[in-house]
Amino acid sequence: MALIRAILLFIEKNLGDSQGRRRIVYLYHSDFVAQFPNLSKDMFFRHIELLMQAKLVEADIGGMFAISFGLTWDGCNYLDEIRDDTLFQKLCTVLDPNRPVSLETIRLAKTKLLAESIVLSVKWLIGTLAAAAAGICWYILG
Repeated sequence: MALIRAILLFIEKNLGDSQGRRRIVYLYHSDFVAQFPNLSKDMFFRHIELLMQAKLVEADIGGMFAISFGLTWDGCNYLDEIRDDTLFQKLCTVLDPNRPVSLETIRLAKTKLLAESIVLSVKWLIGTLAAAAAGICWYILG
């Protein structure tokens, strides 16, 4: 999931020029080795194939590099779900970041994280209100 995210972000970042014209993006294994030191060329190209099979990118693989023509509609939606760094780190605690994950699984995990966050917020709010109520009672009765 981490490499998939990195590839999608790379394509999105490099897809347009300063005039907003669309261009192709060349994807080299060496562009990702700094971020993923143990990444083999085979694993890199396998992830490009996975992105193509999932119809997240329009791309072609040739010899030493891949060429991307852009993200598909589903690719844009998938990236939108995992774009935020903080949320992605939280997702990695729930999901295995080293395995490809479907968009639906990510959405379910995000829903779970959101529900947990809401429960914590409600508990904090109840505690704050209880403390405030106790303070008011003490003031009135004191």
